[in-house]
Amino acid sequence: MGPRLAWAPGIGDHARPAGLPRPSGGSTARTAGDPGVPLSLSGSGPDEFPTPAPPDPHQASRGPSPDGDRASMESFIHETAILEDDVAIGEGTRVYSQVHIRKGVQIGSETLIGEKSYIAYDVRIGDFCKINAFVYICNGVTLEDGVMVGAHTTFTNDRFPRAANWEVSEILPSARTEEKMLTRVRRGATLGAGCCIAPGITIGEFATVGMSSVVIHDVGPHLLVAGNPARRLGYVCRCGWRVATFVHGPEFDLKEQGVRCGNCGSALRWKAGGEIECLADEA
Repeated sequence: MGPRLAWAPGIGDHARPAGLPRPSGGSTARTAGDPGVPLSLSGSGPDEFPTPAPPDPHQASRGPSPDGDRASMESFIHETAILEDDVAIGEGTRVYSQVHIRKGVQIGSETLIGEKSYIAYDVRIGDFCKINAFVYICNGVTLEDGVMVGAHTTFTNDRFPRAANWEVSEILPSARTEEKMLTRVRRGATLGAGCCIAPGITIGEFATVGMSSVVIHDVGPHLLVAGNPARRLGYVCRCGWRVATFVHGPEFDLKEQGVRCGNCGSALRWKAGGEIECLADEA
């Protein structure tokens, strides 16, 4: 992931220092120019947090969404968005209205976060991702570069969810436990609108999950799956087009000579050693 903009300390009424007035207009988030909310560019890696620096108005803007959504690659944080402690956001990333990003989240460059989405603490999101509106991303999720997540998609992370203890005498903590499972969506994959992703799932590179699917098993690279539960239906090119139907498995359906994409001309083929690769059209 590329350089990041560091936000620290937290933004939102729960993190507001004593005596700091609530911003006008009913917003629950402080603006980038407020004291104690420095911005800085940093070349830190995906598992490091950059060191805050004094505000630089040229690095990011915060306010109502400007005309021409993608006219400028300047980072943008909507005035109603809430960003907590140690959130790192890359260059050109845009965070839209009423998004809530919890502490420790890292988001790469040129990524879009749609309105009213919720991103739990310590989530990792790569470069060039699109997170549509009303998406719920729980703790333990990693989205690699180029991932698209459709509106109203929900991730989960607990195999045995309960609100209270055995005696139902006290509420259970929400912090991560050994029962919480990690989920990874690999580079270039797409999740359609309204998907539900079970805990501990890996979705392979350039795979496509159809809208409203319930994913309870890992999804291999370049596979098209859909349904409840999601089933293997076919194979998709890097460009997203379906190139073949799933019948017996990639070693038989694609074979080593591959199948051409009707859209971009690339060849999707089974590679000796057990991998699927997409070869660009050389014409």
